[in-house]
Amino acid sequence: MGGVLCFDFINTVHDRVNLPTSDYLFDYQAFIFWNKRLKVMPVNKIKRLESFSRRNAKLAAKTLSEIKKRRETLYNLFSSIAAGKGIDNQLLIKFNKILSTSLKHIWFVYSKGVLTLSWDDRIVNLYEPFWVIIKSAFDIVASGNFQRIKECSECGWIFLDNTKNNNRKWCNMLTCGAKNKARTYYRKHRLMRNT
Repeated sequence: MGGVLCFDFINTVHDRVNLPTSDYLFDYQAFIFWNKRLKVMPVNKIKRLESFSRRNAKLAAKTLSEIKKRRETLYNLFSSIAAGKGIDNQLLIKFNKILSTSLKHIWFVYSKGVLTLSWDDRIVNLYEPFWVIIKSAFDIVASGNFQRIKECSECGWIFLDNTKNNNRKWCNMLTCGAKNKARTYYRKHRLMRNT
């Protein structure tokens, strides 16, 4: 729904507008499942992380807690951009710190005629999928294409509007768009009955 990996990650909170919210990443294994589904990393690296996280449950829980805090920083940053507001300096400091600690682990490898994203994987690091997510956030910020970054008014999900006219309003027309149109229809007809 988000259109880019970092937005899909931000959107792992079910609904940011209507309380109570629901978090799809309830444990590290759910985070692994999400990574598998979106093919964030190669299968062999995901399996290795899955096995390591099961053997180190406390460390995995602590790591996921930190990853979720960083997810909120990403949400706040891209929500501000979507709203066309200025970005709070403290928020930018947090984002830059996340960038510097994550991107230092990433490099590219050239093998068999293909250039691929990689990192030092001699030691398992539970943050590995997050580094790829941050690379996605870096790419979208570096593109400077901010007018295409939007926030759904129905659920608060962040998405990249790739429509020709840049006029997409909702993360998904079938869910949030339909909900919005139904509410508008109901209000309009209720007003007509009351007059």
